[in-house]
Amino acid sequence: MLLLTPDALNEAIEFAAKIGDFDDVCALTDEFEGRLETFGLSAFVCSGFLRKGRAPEKDDPLEYDVLVNKLPDGFIESIRREFKETDITSQQLISSNKPFVWSDVWSDLAKRNEDEASDLRESLKTIGSIAYDHNLRDGICVPVHHSGGYVGAVGMAGHSPELPNECRVVLRVLAITYHDRVLELATEDEGMRAKEKRQSVLSPRERECVKWVADGKTDSDMGEILGISPSTAHFHVENAKKKLNVPTRVQLVVKAIRLGEIEL
Repeated sequence: MLLLTPDALNEAIEFAAKIGDFDDVCALTDEFEGRLETFGLSAFVCSGFLRKGRAPEKDDPLEYDVLVNKLPDGFIESIRREFKETDITSQQLISSNKPFVWSDVWSDLAKRNEDEASDLRESLKTIGSIAYDHNLRDGICVPVHHSGGYVGAVGMAGHSPELPNECRVVLRVLAITYHDRVLELATEDEGMRAKEKRQSVLSPRERECVKWVADGKTDSDMGEILGISPSTAHFHVENAKKKLNVPTRVQLVVKAIRLGEIEL
């Protein structure tokens, strides 16, 4: 299970805490871009997929809406030329909410039988060739799943990025925070954002549990600290996720900070 550790996430949590101060996508993007540079990531794209009325399924042909494009000129056009409906990256994004690193996917594929997953092999070869043509050697994609069939993503890449496991946790929080604020600004739903900020949604016990999640504690840890059973701690965390409409604990912490439900 992916745990949030304060030492690894200080910068990401600070970014999440001040994200509401950004009312301009350009200024927000400049801040995000600067933070990515410390990981050797020089290019990124923030996108969304939508299938109205239901969540997208693995074999759905999908069109994506590019919210912010900081990839090299011609990169997205090249991908769209090669993949008329959807590429393998898109399929990976909608089938799982776990981030994935390009090199890990390629390495895993290299271990497979030559006849196995031939379509996947060819797709990745094409994507890899396009990326290399634009001087991008490795990258990470972070899916962002919401209810109502919306799936967003932030893809980040560079020539020689630093992507150890600890960095991936930080990048996941940064990417989710950035994506959600861009989406908010793009939809211009000021009334709903103001309402969210005014009203406390979580109960005191739920806020307490979310704060411990942000501190890297497991359900068992929280049970000992709070004098409750691990299953009760789990129940409070799951309840908080439902109330804030997020599927993962990472997104729960990010959104709770942004809405002022918790402070760290």
